[in-house]
Amino acid sequence: MSTVQPTAELQHTPIGVNSACPAYVTTDLTGHTGYMMLAEGARLPVACALAGGNAVSGRFVEPDGETHW
Repeated sequence: MSTVQPTAELQHTPIGVNSACPAYVTTDLTGHTGYMMLAEGARLPVACALAGGNAVSGRFVEPDGETHW
């Protein structure tokens, strides 16, 4: 709902809303047991943030691609 509701509210604006799951990243939160380094895990959220106004909105994306609702 944290993606679906804002997407509906902002549909007539250039603001896109997407959720990104970077995967199992080595951080304090995972006890440094993740299989991805921080820089590698940051690629997907940064790509979503920089997608621009023409990007598709309302998606849930993971490193392997989009997960359909």
